[in-house]
Amino acid sequence: MFYFMYSNIPHYYFPGKPILTYDKAINNQTLKAGHSLVLNVNIEATPAAKVTWFHNDKQISQSGTVTIETEDTFSRLTIKGVTGKNTGTYRIEAENKVGKASEDLKATVIGKIKKLFKVFIIQ
Repeated sequence: MFYFMYSNIPHYYFPGKPILTYDKAINNQTLKAGHSLVLNVNIEATPAAKVTWFHNDKQISQSGTVTIETEDTFSRLTIKGVTGKNTGTYRIEAENKVGKASEDLKATVIGKIKKLFKVFIIQ
């Protein structure tokens, strides 16, 4: 237990390993190619947890199509323009000095992205 003063009022908080919760509808998603995959996970941890995302056991990093937003109470993974290679298991891991928690979420991408080509006629 920790004790601190805020506005002359004592506050207590108890350290705890991370607890991850999410809307069950985000698990086992099936998406059409070209759509966006969004995984929102709530995080309860004292002290705050370090969060890492994985896809099929490989760590995910941000890129042009991938964003990871993490704050003390949530983490959101967004992948724009998904393709078949985005099918698989996504794992979120949250760790603080008290412990570690993880959750696996599955996603399946169906179909293919149709590419459109511009045709220019030169006269």
